[in-house]
Amino acid sequence: MKKKWLIGVGMVVLVGAMVTVAALQGQGSAPEVEVTQLVKDELSEEVMVSGTLMPRDQEQIFYQPERGELDVIKVEEGDKVKKGDTILDYKNPYSRVKASQSGTVIKVEEVPPSQAATRPAVVIADLEKQEVHAEVSEFEALKVEKGQSVTLESDALPGETWKGEVVRVAYLPAESDTGGGNDQVVYPVTVQPEEALPVKMGSKLMVVIQTQPTEALTLPQSAVVTRGEKSLVFVVEDGKAREREVKLGISDGERVEVRSGVEQDDDVIVEPPQGLKNGEEVTVR
Repeated sequence: MKKKWLIGVGMVVLVGAMVTVAALQGQGSAPEVEVTQLVKDELSEEVMVSGTLMPRDQEQIFYQPERGELDVIKVEEGDKVKKGDTILDYKNPYSRVKASQSGTVIKVEEVPPSQAATRPAVVIADLEKQEVHAEVSEFEALKVEKGQSVTLESDALPGETWKGEVVRVAYLPAESDTGGGNDQVVYPVTVQPEEALPVKMGSKLMVVIQTQPTEALTLPQSAVVTRGEKSLVFVVEDGKAREREVKLGISDGERVEVRSGVEQDDDVIVEPPQGLKNGEEVTVR
């Protein structure tokens, strides 16, 4: 009986040892990786900025104290007006102001005479003709050009996008409101949507500008590992993963330009396993 008990214990120990060995072997096996090589491709870099939806055609009507005392503003916000409709009536019976364009009244304000020259009393706009006003940095302004395609998005309508086109890039930067010496230089950009957007005037939009396509040697963005300020890739050499620091260029979010660090015939690991170390053995799928 004792002998059988010892045999049973021995079998349990043997099976446990075999499982342990198998586990250790599994831990030491080389991770499987997928590789790719540099590919010549055309990339369009995305410039992403915030913009504001504005009417393209609008008329600002100012109170003119020299005409006399204002009698009545004959419109309210939301009113539809036609060209020639009376907007402002002065107490002088021969002095009135008429609309020079048709549209919707989007602003009505009683303005004190001291601010009459700078604040419009009434603003009329054609809400079907829209444009988006944005600003780009001086670096981005070198890449943004009239005619480039634009995608527009709004937080108010998640999941929806609209197409547009850059119709103007200012030659001069926007004037700074702060007057400080360290203000960022920005250039106004105007985008024209292909259709009227279903959001209110003044709404904030995400403006994604597609820059001019550039031919470049590229890798998938997923092949690049960022460590601090360094960009790295892993290249397979003699069955081992070797780190290479690379210099990157433009990116469209999926592929990225590689300017130096790898050669065209190098096998670069796509989506390197987390924790992969320099010199670690790998198996290529």
